[in-house]
Amino acid sequence: MALYSLSQNPGILALGLTTLAGALERNASLTCVKFTPSTTDIAQTEPLATLLQLTEANAALGTMKKALTSFNFAALSPFAQVNFVNKLDACTETELRSLLTNQSFVQCKLSAGQLCALQYYASLDMYTPLRRLLWAYDALNRQEAARLAASVPADDDELAWQESLVDLPPLRST
Repeated sequence: MALYSLSQNPGILALGLTTLAGALERNASLTCVKFTPSTTDIAQTEPLATLLQLTEANAALGTMKKALTSFNFAALSPFAQVNFVNKLDACTETELRSLLTNQSFVQCKLSAGQLCALQYYASLDMYTPLRRLLWAYDALNRQEAARLAASVPADDDELAWQESLVDLPPLRST
């Protein structure tokens, strides 16, 4: 683990924090950033909070890959959740499918408007991770539809006839 002290170079501290945040947005490997108390002045609290949220998302991604059913997606801040979704490109299709077994991920409810917005953005080429995430969510619906289709026998015409039978008025002879 390499230690770098930006506090010894106050002229590049802000640039260093911005560059580090940009690197953390793309890189899922760095899971911990430690700062000494001397670097936490009032002007730097927002960039530091951003860095901590990004490392939080990286740690969640690492935890997810180790134990897919136990990481807590809901505990992440909204910013960290978005960053987590952006880093799903690193996941395999099997790992995405296994997200369905994680209750904190599956129980993350979306309103109809939010889902429509997500589907719109997922259709754009620059949001491939979001498209993959929606595919993982939709897999639950596909599994449920397949289960229901398997439980209803396809050759049971009598049952279908009885369920869709419409009461018609009696025929009158003229």
